[in-house]
Amino acid sequence: MQSVLDYLNEIKGEGGFVKDSKAVLPELIGNSEANHWVPGAFEGILLRSNVNMNKPFFVNYALFLKTKRAIDSGREKAKNDLCDSLMKYSAITITDPILANMKNRVNKEKTLSFARGLFKTTVRAEIAKFAIGLLGEYGTEEDLPDLILISSHEEFTLFGCVALKNILNRAGKPYNGTILSLCGHTFGWGKIAAVRELDFTLPETRDYLLSSGCRNDIALSHLSNVCAIKGKLLSYLKKALSEEAEFDEAHLYGICDIWEGFCDRDHPENDSITDYPDYAEAFELFRQAVEKYGYSNSERVIKVIKAVMPEA
Repeated sequence: MQSVLDYLNEIKGEGGFVKDSKAVLPELIGNSEANHWVPGAFEGILLRSNVNMNKPFFVNYALFLKTKRAIDSGREKAKNDLCDSLMKYSAITITDPILANMKNRVNKEKTLSFARGLFKTTVRAEIAKFAIGLLGEYGTEEDLPDLILISSHEEFTLFGCVALKNILNRAGKPYNGTILSLCGHTFGWGKIAAVRELDFTLPETRDYLLSSGCRNDIALSHLSNVCAIKGKLLSYLKKALSEEAEFDEAHLYGICDIWEGFCDRDHPENDSITDYPDYAEAFELFRQAVEKYGYSNSERVIKVIKAVMPEA
């Protein structure tokens, strides 16, 4: 079977991103489950549930020992034994505890070599996620192109964004542009994961959150509150009304996405409009802004107003 990384290189497009962020992975090709598979959904749903992901200490420690043995020995048998053990669990539940146990207990050069080898050869998505975690802790800028490539596939975006941030932070370089690029090449659970890794202190991030940050293929409500609060929606609307900020169609539709996300009744587990503390003032300013800038008759605006204020 073709390795995950080799396959993604085959479907790589311009800029080093995959052409299809939801492409079926080699291990699922021919599997009937692939018809219902949504990349990134397992982690996305699990992280928003009340399920306890923590494994017992002895499980995490045993996996750490197997990882260290595979790294120290360099033997194929030890690596295969580790992979067999890792495949009994989902990567999201074991990667961080193993990495925590590895701190100051492994040779960094050997670990990096092992991580790169595992990352480039594994045919299993869960092993690739674990390898991404290793690279996030021990990788260098040399690993960035491969990590950007794999992160642009939605099954790996959550793991990849964290790894990219870690490497770029260690190198003393800004990471936000890289994560923004991934936001622009992912559309489902990958985008939801990438948006949450942005640097919200930067003006370009806040502008992105309000213009197109909320838009995704899963549910707008997954990102509506993040975009409203971290994007400083209330502050932006005040500036738009005083003409200190431009209120264009991109911001109009982006903010409409946020309001519609708040009104999502199909995902009651997500934040609603009452979870946004400034919603009353912000919505009144939004109504003033669409009137001021000539959008009040837009079908989208009318739909949003009816959703937020059914009596209107």
